[in-house]
Amino acid sequence: MKLVIKNGKECKEDCLKFSPYEPVVYETLRTYNKKPHSLKEHFKRLLNSASLVNIKVKITEKNIEDFVVDFCKDKEKECYFKIYIDPSSSFYIEATLLEDKALQPVKIAFSPYRKAPDSSVPSQLKVITRSDILMTRINKGDNYDLLMLNSRGFVAEGSFSSAFFVKDGVLFTPPLDCDVLDGITRKNVIEVARSSGIKVIEKRIQPWEVFLFDEIFLTHTSKGIVPVKTVVNKNFEAPGKLTKHLIDAFKSFVRKY
Repeated sequence: MKLVIKNGKECKEDCLKFSPYEPVVYETLRTYNKKPHSLKEHFKRLLNSASLVNIKVKITEKNIEDFVVDFCKDKEKECYFKIYIDPSSSFYIEATLLEDKALQPVKIAFSPYRKAPDSSVPSQLKVITRSDILMTRINKGDNYDLLMLNSRGFVAEGSFSSAFFVKDGVLFTPPLDCDVLDGITRKNVIEVARSSGIKVIEKRIQPWEVFLFDEIFLTHTSKGIVPVKTVVNKNFEAPGKLTKHLIDAFKSFVRKY
């Protein structure tokens, strides 16, 4: 099931066909227990993206919350939303249902395209016309996602996910100064890990170091924590012991919402 609204009124799906020559900012959001997760943080990030390209935001946090709650109230599954704002300040919400089947460990590789440096395109700008992200997604083939390097050659993130690595019980992730989006699920997982007594280090990671880790997982809004079983041709335990612990701890964390 999919529902699309524009400025509060239902519209056909083709109303989401935007001009490639204009900035359209967006944000993704999902529910846990039929309630919008971290809505305040998502809305703040939407406002930030809009301000970077001089788009006025007319939709409010309360508008989004009311729509999410109303859409999900009679649904048996959790729900997922994409929110867009175009240069005219028109806002769109695309609502769908999330699949409830368990996600299997995934395969990833490296993107042939570098993440644009923050000095060129702000890492915190979520706009649908980012060419570095688009080219990576187009070329991911049968991979779940591709790891992007920044302009200095360090691991940054996936095209829609944050990357985490485990070595000897320590959790590593690239720092924000590696042109990394300040992901909300990324922050949640760091918080959950530290509250569990797991040491978390934000570290610049060379691509060759990826193959030396014990476990790897990705995080993003719709799926939470996604174990990685293969990077290029190297296999990893998936999910490994620490990843399993974090998956369970994250489930407990979101139940509080």
